Amino acid sequence: MGKKKPGEQTLLIRCLLAVLALFLFPPVDGLLAAPDVTGLRLGENGDRTRFVVDVDSDIQAEVFTLSDPYRW
Repeated sequence: MGKKKPGEQTLLIRCLLAVLALFLFPPVDGLLAAPDVTGLRLGENGDRTRFVVDVDSDIQAEVFTLSDPYRW
């Protein structure tokens, strides 16, 4: 193995800490559980494309735009 760059070492340490945290503090049933995806749909209407994800429970959604450069 060759020498690792400082950024690679930091990333490796963070990944190892994240895995360790999952073993030490396992998620509580239902508390961090993600909804199951039950379907995917893709539709086109002129110059617009719609991508729909069907899930088995309610989710919180947020709509936002990214700047620098402005995207819409």
